[in-house]
Amino acid sequence: MHLRGRHISLIRSACVVIALAGLATATAVATAFAGAVANVTPSTATAGSSVTFNILCGTSAHSATLSGTILGLPEQIPMSSQGQTGYWASTVTLPSTIQPATYMPSMDCDNGVSGTVTLVVTPSGAPVTGDGTTSTATGGPLTAVGAGLAGLGGLLLAIWAWRRHARTGSGA
Repeated sequence: MHLRGRHISLIRSACVVIALAGLATATAVATAFAGAVANVTPSTATAGSSVTFNILCGTSAHSATLSGTILGLPEQIPMSSQGQTGYWASTVTLPSTIQPATYMPSMDCDNGVSGTVTLVVTPSGAPVTGDGTTSTATGGPLTAVGAGLAGLGGLLLAIWAWRRHARTGSGA
């Protein structure tokens, strides 16, 4: 009987853990959908490029605005309804003078709902990526590793060809 009671206790504990996990998940989902759903496309852009800001305000919204000051744009940029109740969008061209950085512009709906998005502005021109031809960083430690691996590959290929030639005897 002691073993049976222990199993029941274990099952009860497992049920409590599952119930608490379900409650935590439900709370997280409810919190995520309590506010506005906002996004920016693309989320990474360069100076002078166009980006589109979107927000879902809910059915009671009649207008929405983008706060553009942080981006060097007008303070309040009206957003347009996108044909779906409560869904608003605005496409803007980033100023050519905007500095590479991470920006967090906000959008506000007339019903009190608001949202903030993250926009990363990157430098214009070719990216600094490594030992490629568009990079200004050359001769790093990976250059020697790459050259060594290429040499090792050539050596292994030569050994393979020599052994194959030795097996066939004539090379033909």
